[in-house]
Amino acid sequence: MSRDSNMMNVPAPARERIDWIDIAKGVSILLITFLHVVLLSDAAGLALWRLKWINSFLAAIRLPLFFTVAGVFAGKSLRSPWRVLLRNKVLLYAWLIVIWNLVFWFSFSTLVTQPQWVGKTIEVTAAFRSMLLPLSPIWFLQALALFFIAGKLLAAVPRTLGLAFAVAMSLATLGVLAKRYDIVHLVPGGRGYSKALIYFAFFYAGAMFPAVVLKAGNLHFRWAVLLLLGCLGLQASLALLDNPALNAMIQLASSCSGVAALLIGSRVIAPTVPGRLFRYIGRRTLAIYVAQYPIIAGLAWLLIGLGVEQSRLLSYAGVLVCTFATIVLTLLLQRILQMIGLASFYRLPRWTGAGRNAPPAVPGDRPPAAIRETGAGRCRRRS
Repeated sequence: MSRDSNMMNVPAPARERIDWIDIAKGVSILLITFLHVVLLSDAAGLALWRLKWINSFLAAIRLPLFFTVAGVFAGKSLRSPWRVLLRNKVLLYAWLIVIWNLVFWFSFSTLVTQPQWVGKTIEVTAAFRSMLLPLSPIWFLQALALFFIAGKLLAAVPRTLGLAFAVAMSLATLGVLAKRYDIVHLVPGGRGYSKALIYFAFFYAGAMFPAVVLKAGNLHFRWAVLLLLGCLGLQASLALLDNPALNAMIQLASSCSGVAALLIGSRVIAPTVPGRLFRYIGRRTLAIYVAQYPIIAGLAWLLIGLGVEQSRLLSYAGVLVCTFATIVLTLLLQRILQMIGLASFYRLPRWTGAGRNAPPAVPGDRPPAAIRETGAGRCRRRS
């Protein structure tokens, strides 16, 4: 089969960048950072049960939103030849997995000396195992590498058939986990693999149906409120049901509702100051993501040293401050590393032959301009 026929089902790459898609990326990375801050702060001894409840609600939204938007940005790569895709995406993610797992090992074996509460081990073998299996906090990169390969392979089949396959795989995984969640512990990296099976449908939908994603984001704001309420209602109904197949469908519907609501909200806030801030961090998600775990562990250690665990209010405030501080510090770290000639911590080094043409330091490409923006959404032509 020719290359052109293989690519006929992949939407054309973008010539314009839609600002609120970047805002949605920024929202997703903020939610992911908040999750990691709560997890490590709770493990450190802070009383955060209310924030843990909020995180349990956001679980249905943050990763589906992240992978949906990553899919919207993936069209250009999926249309490129295999050698370009493997070099600019798969090899890039493999390189970052190696580099940052070594950073994690060094950080938790020398700088952060309480591995029992940060959930890490100082054994160097753990770092090498995490390079091969989705065991570390940057399992997203392994999932994205697999998603690009799977998306490329499925480009030869009709998009609707590919989406049906991805949704069926997601529902099957959700159904199995609803009945036997302990199964993820039977296989090394099982938790990461199961999440990849669940969230590939969102990546594929974003990559193959970007027009649908953009139409969802262009709905009136009242739909955002209704969809968010629907997401909350669907999640609440899970506690009343004991049917794995039905639970799986409800979880998927809840995630779709929540993603659509946040897409609408991202478009609505586009002209505002928060919108501009989210757009800024949305274009730098990779730098925020890969470096945040050691930084969060250090900040959690600092909170404990300051004694904030003695006050619930101070614990909550400390977590919120640490979330935004993590974003600032990760971007500052990227700037410092680039200034001292270590930009290869975020992109392929030049000796790989891809250094000069490596993609920007975000996990995705330009979104397709399948729909021109109207109303609160804006399109900005890149120079």
